[in-house]
Amino acid sequence: MKFFLNKKLKREFDDPFVVKESVSGDAKIGDPSGKHWMEEAFLEKEGVGMQVSSKEPILGLTLSGKRLTAIGAVIAVFFVGLGIRAADLQIIRTDDFKRRAEGNRLRIESIRPSRGVIYDRNGALLVENVPNFSLALIPSHLPAAKEERYAAIARLGELAGIPPTEIEAEISKYSRYSFFPVVIKDRLEYDSVILIQTRLAELPGARIELGAERRYLTGVKSFSHILGYEGRVSPDDLKNLATEGYEPSDRIGRAGVEASYEKELRGIPGRKKVEVDALGREKRIAAKEDPVDGRNLTLSADADLQKFLENALREELAPLGRRKAAGVVLDPESGEILALVSLPAYDNNLFAGGISQDEYARIASDSAHPLLNRAISGLYPAGSTIKPFIALAALGEKLITQNTTFASSGGIAVGDWFFPDWKASGHGATNVIKALAESVNTFFYIIGGGYGNFKGLGIEKIAAHLRSFGFGARLGVDLLGEGRGFLPTPDWKEKNLGEKWYIGDTYNVSIGQGNLLVTPLQIAASTAAIANGGTLYRPHVLSDKNTQKYILKKDFLSADDVEVARRGMRETVISGSARGLGDLRIQVAGKTGTAQWKKGEPNHGWFTGFGPYGSKSSAPLTSISCYPFSPAGGEESSANISATRAAIDICKRQNAPRQIVVTILIEAGGEGSVVAVPVAKKVFDWWQKNRM
Repeated sequence: MKFFLNKKLKREFDDPFVVKESVSGDAKIGDPSGKHWMEEAFLEKEGVGMQVSSKEPILGLTLSGKRLTAIGAVIAVFFVGLGIRAADLQIIRTDDFKRRAEGNRLRIESIRPSRGVIYDRNGALLVENVPNFSLALIPSHLPAAKEERYAAIARLGELAGIPPTEIEAEISKYSRYSFFPVVIKDRLEYDSVILIQTRLAELPGARIELGAERRYLTGVKSFSHILGYEGRVSPDDLKNLATEGYEPSDRIGRAGVEASYEKELRGIPGRKKVEVDALGREKRIAAKEDPVDGRNLTLSADADLQKFLENALREELAPLGRRKAAGVVLDPESGEILALVSLPAYDNNLFAGGISQDEYARIASDSAHPLLNRAISGLYPAGSTIKPFIALAALGEKLITQNTTFASSGGIAVGDWFFPDWKASGHGATNVIKALAESVNTFFYIIGGGYGNFKGLGIEKIAAHLRSFGFGARLGVDLLGEGRGFLPTPDWKEKNLGEKWYIGDTYNVSIGQGNLLVTPLQIAASTAAIANGGTLYRPHVLSDKNTQKYILKKDFLSADDVEVARRGMRETVISGSARGLGDLRIQVAGKTGTAQWKKGEPNHGWFTGFGPYGSKSSAPLTSISCYPFSPAGGEESSANISATRAAIDICKRQNAPRQIVVTILIEAGGEGSVVAVPVAKKVFDWWQKNRM
């Protein structure tokens, strides 16, 4: 019997976990037919005693001592690890978890500073800040469950009038910054603000933010190229700017002064530590650090002159059926830009609050490229406006004097090639002053490339001297997008065109043609160096009395040589191609240019000059704000208004430099003497009447 029982039990206990049935009186173990329960039975298996209950089914288990030891070791290791982990969480890292818990209750938020406003040189306000309500959403506060998240976004979209898909798309752009507010809608109406505020409890993560957007007050579209505009920070911006405190809901300067002086205009954001509830809603402010508002800027630009120059250019373009032009007015004694016009222009107020895709597409697809600032970025053949600088190069190299004379008989022939003068019959005996006044090509062919026994400058020296005036490089104007221009060389031609450099290439560069390219700003800045006697300034739009820091090059020209160039440019007005300026109330000097650029198209028309001729004294460097003036006694009578206007007019005259440089370009307009000179004449006349 014992053998039988042991054998049966051994077979059944081979499985370490098996449920045993009760054993009846005389029945065998495992016999389900037994009717009487055994009180107890002692069975043996491999020396381990097991008790079988008389009342309960049992879990049969057989384990060796080795197995029990291994299990015990595993259990011991588990509990030791659990103890170490508990000690780490409760003792070692207790401060860290306290901070995290505090972070769940407290939130750090930035406080936007007020962006600096911008004035013209006389104190007229050009840009202001307008309060603006926006709807923002903190993505991390949305429900985690997909269905709940979509429902919350749908409720928000319904209130704001925005499709949920647009909200999803916007927050997905800033997925890396889910703990920061993302603006969903700008320019909320007051009624919408009230409605959304009353429903914020059911809109997790939503908040109303009070900010400001820019409003540009000039009413002069060409000011857009100077002032620029600001726009919402993009995800790409944040890759570089997040460390500087920028957030998805911030704005940043995108063009013009807004971009160039972003740091000064923006200011320094403040911070506040706020206590929030479970839904992320602000309960109270625990700590606060006030922001530092942005710096207000005063520009060198004269708003009245800017408007006048734009209108003068438009009046010239209209009968020509043209749209493209540029104009620059500089103070030659400081490099300050008094006016900078590029046409066509655009309205930067369209960008201030977020331009629509349709409107942007219309502007971007315009074949005249209104977003391009032609005055600083447009690249053009210089035409004859380059001739004063070629003359100065020849004078500086001692190749000629003011008395050196060449005969002009209508052009020169080199082999099978003929290089013409604009006057078929020629200009006769020509010195440098007459060559400038009448724009005699033959003279500049000879001094540039040489002819017969006369050795000219050669392209290397021409390029070197033009570089000294800032051609072929950026001048460093404080606006984005400045063009470099281009000075061709033999190496460049061989590498890029696979052609040799010929004498005709040098002749072409000597009269501002060929592959030579300049910007209107470069022509204006180099003309200013002639006007002021030999100092090249970096042009700038920020008013700054420290003019010394804007000097790029000084005393690089002989005073005698400069005077020869000045006399030649003055003679251009007296008897040459700019005679249309001869009846102005002030004496001016200048140079016209007519540049070929595309076969079958009208030439570009140029003029560059300065006036009054002979005057090199600027206004005091300390400017006075001419606005605002209040009528005496606060009364808006006609007499008081007239007195106020008179006072403002006097102030503007005090703030104006005595001498200006004017550079005009009419794209595909024709002869410079016909299309550019009339615009320059209007500017000089306006300046004399209103600022001198």
